[in-house]
Amino acid sequence: MVAVNTTPIPPNPSTNLSSQPGDYKIIPVSSIQNFQIINLAPTSDPESPDFSFENAIPSITKLDMSALKAKEELAIRKIKEHNATRGKNVTKEAQDIFDWFSRTYVRLLGYLCREN
Repeated sequence: MVAVNTTPIPPNPSTNLSSQPGDYKIIPVSSIQNFQIINLAPTSDPESPDFSFENAIPSITKLDMSALKAKEELAIRKIKEHNATRGKNVTKEAQDIFDWFSRTYVRLLGYLCREN
């Protein structure tokens, strides 16, 4: 798979891009027929040994699949937890009241755990 970060590059070039949140589009490799790098570093010379994916702007790097898998599992767990608290055949207002009590209870437990 290929993950493309579509977040605009920040105006400050000294900003570490890896510390910025990204907006990623995931593309299966099987659906890519061809690609072309359209923006290389200004000093890039095709004859130079530095002419490679690592010098492309934005950078092209290998994905950390274990980190992506962990994020996927966390997202699935959160969705399942959210769905477990949804009432069947209840009004939106009743669900909102339940959600408010649930959030308050979680905050209260967090507060009590910090106090002890």
